[in-house]
Amino acid sequence: MSEFPLLLILVLGTAQPVADPGPPSLQAEPVLLLGRCPVDSVTKIVAGRFISSDEEQVLAVERTGDIKCLLTEVDSQSAMPVRVPVCRLVLLAGPKKGFQRLWQSEMLIGPEAVATKLVPDIWTVGDIDADSLLEVITIKGNSGRVFHFGRDSIAQQSFAIAGGLVIDAACADIDLDAFPELVLLEHWTDSSGAKVGVRVGQLMNNELRAKGRLVELPGCEPGIKFSLLGSARLEDYPGAPVIVLGEYPSLRPSRYYAFYNAGGDSFVLTGTPFPWQEWFSRDEVLAAGGLQLFNAGDTLIAYGYFVPGAQTGAAVSFAALQDGEWRVLRLRQWAQKVVGLICRFQSGWLELRNRHFYFYPEEPFYWR
Repeated sequence: MSEFPLLLILVLGTAQPVADPGPPSLQAEPVLLLGRCPVDSVTKIVAGRFISSDEEQVLAVERTGDIKCLLTEVDSQSAMPVRVPVCRLVLLAGPKKGFQRLWQSEMLIGPEAVATKLVPDIWTVGDIDADSLLEVITIKGNSGRVFHFGRDSIAQQSFAIAGGLVIDAACADIDLDAFPELVLLEHWTDSSGAKVGVRVGQLMNNELRAKGRLVELPGCEPGIKFSLLGSARLEDYPGAPVIVLGEYPSLRPSRYYAFYNAGGDSFVLTGTPFPWQEWFSRDEVLAAGGLQLFNAGDTLIAYGYFVPGAQTGAAVSFAALQDGEWRVLRLRQWAQKVVGLICRFQSGWLELRNRHFYFYPEEPFYWR
């Protein structure tokens, strides 16, 4: 009898495009309509200089469908359906070129595949070669690829990875030594059950060389899902710590940890900077789920789900982390319609809403 469940892949569905209601009316400047997004079902946007220092591009994550799986124990008559999301990365030109498609990746299987014994496709973005331009990095199993974008060509660099199964990654100059590292979230199983840990590697030629030791995440209740949110500057913490998310399957406050360099090749994981309680309350602002991270000096700004939020009925808010507490930031009057995907763009902010890109030259929130 096999010790692993039998995996049956049933269908590959296609995500249905969301009907476009057209651009909503804008209250007033300084909100600028930049153009239409040519990609359907976008779940995330990342802006930056991928090709040259002249203009920023936008990387869109397109949800293309699901792999529907059945997990069946050999000695069981029942099966549990599991849906694994499938996406692809699409690099878009800037607004001067109408956000036209420049490149797209192959289909990528999401990290949810770990539960089905499939090997996930992991991706991240960062300046891994310290050339002041962003690269796309993909990882599958014990191998990875770096995509370098030029004006007329795309170069690929392959590298090997040793260690556990990679379930997430972040590219960050975690120790601020001007040589960015690749921070990996790894999954493995031993006699005591499933484990998750964080490891740091430096890309050297065609190999990712380990820096320091694997740091195991604290044991949590079954069902919690870990991921990396990216790097951030935190007051009283050196370098650019990578933020680790622990998300519960039920709607309750998530756990957040800072993974930072303590000197040399020593790395530490701590949850101290972030407030947490087991349940939401009216007395303290707490966060749940994935947060988009931004920095204003040494202050961390996050965009995501906060309770209590900025206004009644608001699904997402901006909040600043100060003195170990989240402080929800009030939106400016002309930014009250911010409900879509958002990222930093040029000297302002870019929002994707109803398949249209909007630019905010100013911060869409008040500091006080």
